[in-house]
Amino acid sequence: MSFQYRKILVSIGVLASLGGCAKMNFINGVEVNETVKRDQWHHSGLLDLIEFSAPVKINYLCDDKQWDTITIEKNFANIVASTLYIYTPWIAHYECRENIDY
Repeated sequence: MSFQYRKILVSIGVLASLGGCAKMNFINGVEVNETVKRDQWHHSGLLDLIEFSAPVKINYLCDDKQWDTITIEKNFANIVASTLYIYTPWIAHYECRENIDY
């Protein structure tokens, strides 16, 4: 392997280790097995101080259903897509369920 390729691989490894992965879970009451699972990217930047995309409007996205769980995650693919903390994407995984309120 040439020096050029090693340098690129080391740079990618250093950037990935600086980014770090993160995950937050939110649960709305009792979890239900029958849910509709969806994903949506959320875009921010400048060390996550500025949001480029609108906030995730879970009530709108679930239509007439309730939200069951929401997981906000930054994984390796997001770290690779980020560019020196100017652009830092996250993924919002959310699940909708039939209403269970009494």
